[in-house]
Amino acid sequence: MGHGVDRLFRTHLQLRIFSVFPFGQSSHFRLAIYSVFAALLLVARFVAERVGATLAGCVSRRSAKAVVVHLLLVVAILVAVVQAVHLAWPLDVVRARKGAFTSPGFETGKLAPWGTYQQIHAEISSDRAHGGKYSLAESEGVGSVFQDITGLVPGRKYRIVAWASASLNATAPVQIVVYDSVAEKSAFSNPVTISTPVTFGIWHTISQEVTASSSGTLRIHLFRLQGTGTVYWDDVHVFEDE
Repeated sequence: MGHGVDRLFRTHLQLRIFSVFPFGQSSHFRLAIYSVFAALLLVARFVAERVGATLAGCVSRRSAKAVVVHLLLVVAILVAVVQAVHLAWPLDVVRARKGAFTSPGFETGKLAPWGTYQQIHAEISSDRAHGGKYSLAESEGVGSVFQDITGLVPGRKYRIVAWASASLNATAPVQIVVYDSVAEKSAFSNPVTISTPVTFGIWHTISQEVTASSSGTLRIHLFRLQGTGTVYWDDVHVFEDE
């Protein structure tokens, strides 16, 4: 009886700890997803232990353990499938339609057709990638890599989404800036510093919503702001809001 109470308290404590992370890390998509699924696994473990304890009175201990293992395995497979789907597609754009973009994943191995702005050192890197083999690496200076997007529908809202990562303990924030030369205004995403010992190696979604003006053209900037370390960009897309 005492062991069962201790196990229940321990599982309850673990659930309380993990339930904090999805809300505290909402700006870091992957970390939030990991913590949510960790919490789900703990719930599955708790349920499986309760089921196992009940079955133990009716069947052999070996059979009860087999049922527990089976339940955990099924839940783990379902969690892995859901996790793979959500990590491959940002939650905030699942209803959008993909817009036109040239070399969004930098898989040509060349920087062109992207251009550089201000004092930024940028190159195509194979050190890491969100998808494919290459990504854009901005390692020094303050500035951006940019590309003009044409053929957009005037007055329609679009969301620019990119995946970003950084070297260990990098302090340089990343930011998407969308410039409209006709309206002569820019839209700025919130600057995000994305590398800590906890989040190192994790890819994060950075996004900014904007409305196309009469020209149907927008200039997309992928900024590295003041700081240290290398920031990486990959899989940049323009989505049309419905």
